[in-house]
Amino acid sequence: MKGDALGEDRSSSILQLAGKWKSPEVETLERCDDEGLLLMTQQKPRWSCWFELCRRWNSGGRDMCPLVSGITTKDAALSIELGMQALDLAVGGDVLAHPDDDVHGKEQSDRSSSGADKNGILRPGGNLVIKLLESEDVREFGQTCKPLFRKASWLRPKATRSSSREIYLICQAAKWIVNLLLSPFFWMYFSWTWLFWPWFLATALAIYSLYCFHKHSHGEASIFEQLVIVTSTFTWLTLVPPAHFNGYLEGWPFVFFFVYHYFFFFNVSVRKRLYGDYYPRPHDPKWDVSLPNWYRILFCAGVMAGHWLAALEGPELHLIPGGWSNVGIWVLIMVTLFTQYNSTLYLANYSEKVVVPTAVVQFGPYRWVRHPIYSSTMLLFATYCIALRAPLSLLFVIAVCLMYYDQKAKLEEGLMAETFGERYMEYMSKVKYKFIPLVY
Repeated sequence: MKGDALGEDRSSSILQLAGKWKSPEVETLERCDDEGLLLMTQQKPRWSCWFELCRRWNSGGRDMCPLVSGITTKDAALSIELGMQALDLAVGGDVLAHPDDDVHGKEQSDRSSSGADKNGILRPGGNLVIKLLESEDVREFGQTCKPLFRKASWLRPKATRSSSREIYLICQAAKWIVNLLLSPFFWMYFSWTWLFWPWFLATALAIYSLYCFHKHSHGEASIFEQLVIVTSTFTWLTLVPPAHFNGYLEGWPFVFFFVYHYFFFFNVSVRKRLYGDYYPRPHDPKWDVSLPNWYRILFCAGVMAGHWLAALEGPELHLIPGGWSNVGIWVLIMVTLFTQYNSTLYLANYSEKVVVPTAVVQFGPYRWVRHPIYSSTMLLFATYCIALRAPLSLLFVIAVCLMYYDQKAKLEEGLMAETFGERYMEYMSKVKYKFIPLVY
């Protein structure tokens, strides 16, 4: 065993099986005042004594040497057999038989006739060192150990004679923690901490997003902080309401959480494509059309209320049918994204700095309605309500959007008529619908 194998922590417990000698490092450990434990034996004591002595150990080393006969194949096979016994003692028979399974959630099995404990005595984080005689079968033994440990490597000490076939297999950090994370028993008990939907997580995200919004209002928010604001908003629109009323999440809320991100990042992606970054360019402020703050707050509150009402009105998530019955919803999602993308792209092609229009756009979705970006936003909210089977909430959120976007559209159309005059008036007479084709 190399000196650095003991590490800085001299309180480690070491078990040396069938040892013929003690290394200087072990003697150093014996002189330490820490609470380390050294146990060496060449005897064959009763298993009960071993079990009681080794029960509290945190990690261990193993140095086993067979009775050498001089017959190469026999000695190599015997070293592998003893190495397998050491491995069985360390990790247990059940783990050795099923290295990819977790057996620690099961009750301890009865000891076999030889007295071996099937759960092993090497605890998580423990190391195993086995001395073997090199042969063709030794490498296969190493492959057996790899799934059971974080790292399994071979070492031939520099002090070993060139003619010697001794080689050490060093297995570091038993993978019981990985087995624990893959254990259904662990996740069952861990899920009890999430018995109530994690309000603490959603609330923490909302609080942090308010802080980011405060920085954004002063022009100090980074790209990441702006992303936090958007993600928090979509979380409280699409995930929190159904999670609150159902107690769990599945299906459409997850889909729309990502669809909302994709939808509202179209405008930003166009800016990134044209200018190489996400920041808006300086432009004439008259084109920053906005309604009074109180009107905008009422609109945001109405949209949020519409999403919460949809989660309340709709059936439980697991009762929403799947399969081919949802094809229509996917079609609506595709139409929504296509409309938003084409509207943003055509508007950017006939605008300066993605904000100031240079011509009256009459192509793409602008042939059907005068404000297709607003139309696609309303269609997105409507599709969410349809997916949750909430028709009354659908009518409510559409009414909220119509009241807000109608006022904003009037300001924009007045500005366009002032800038482009007869050309825009002619366009208005040609395209009579603001938001909904053949309706409004």
